[in-house]
Amino acid sequence: EIMRIENLTFSYDEQLIFDRLNMTVEKNRLNVIVGPNGAGKSTLLDIITATDNRSYLVDRPEFSDIMYQTQGVPLLSSLTGEDVIDFLLNIALSKKEAAKKKEFVLKWPVIQKISGRKIGAMSGGERKLLITFCLCEINRLLYVFDEPTSGVDPHYTREMLHRFEVLAQDHTVIMSTHDIDSLRDIDCWIHFLAHQRIVFSGTYNDFISLSISSSYADIFEKISEF
Repeated sequence: EIMRIENLTFSYDEQLIFDRLNMTVEKNRLNVIVGPNGAGKSTLLDIITATDNRSYLVDRPEFSDIMYQTQGVPLLSSLTGEDVIDFLLNIALSKKEAAKKKEFVLKWPVIQKISGRKIGAMSGGERKLLITFCLCEINRLLYVFDEPTSGVDPHYTREMLHRFEVLAQDHTVIMSTHDIDSLRDIDCWIHFLAHQRIVFSGTYNDFISLSISSSYADIFEKISEF
């Protein structure tokens, strides 16, 4: 089934955040939520992954079938990358399955490069990469990532987005980002959030065609007026 959000209205501290918001999540494609700061991207992801399945969440998987990576993930600096892989996989999977999935994680060259280093010696982007690749190996129906490429360099961003592309072939994947340019060569479906609703949904090329200029600032300004 295709997951949808229908007529979502949500307020926080008497401030209207979403007003009859509608969104259809594309299957077998990376879904990317973009929009200005303060538009409510993280709030929307929190609602999508809530423990209870509300009426406006149509055909959303059960909470136990959702993997949600928020922006802040604290880790002990003395742990190595391989320690983190073992920890994350073993708390979610059987010992046998965790060992098998660990092999898959370590097959990625970017993970091989950092797996033997201590967390304290890794950059913030490397830590995000490590955790994200591990979470992708824990089988769920829906994966949600809140700004996973924030603070990640262009090379690691490409690696992460490629991993999401592969994951989206058999799963539903949603992420948020401000880095529109990184999506240029990615098979994704962009949802632009502004004015309490999704004002645009389409491909990267559809998104770019909204402005004669190639400036993302111009595109953001134009689409925010919808």
